[in-house]
Amino acid sequence: MDSLITSDINTSTDKILNNPWRGAEAWHFYILAQRQLYNGEYKPALKSALRAAEYELELDTKQVYSLLALTAYYQKNWRECSRAFVKLEGMKSNTEEERERYEDLASMIFSK
Repeated sequence: MDSLITSDINTSTDKILNNPWRGAEAWHFYILAQRQLYNGEYKPALKSALRAAEYELELDTKQVYSLLALTAYYQKNWRECSRAFVKLEGMKSNTEEERERYEDLASMIFSK
């Protein structure tokens, strides 16, 4: 049985099987970024949100990039904010209305 499990893990392309702690790390950075953002610690919040974005497979992409866009906005890091909006606008799961809302919000932010 042990050899079958080891074989499955070694041949699997699923990253979750290769590192079972990855999900815990993902949630740690996501929650940490939220806590830092609400405490007004914008620079550390942006760093934590950027780390959370590395865990797209483990977290909801829309939530992660929304948090990243928000923290980047408060930190006034327009490059990261723009990248987050590009990711949000390009998600295939979005409805046309959601896509338009993201575009409108991004244009309001970047037109100033």
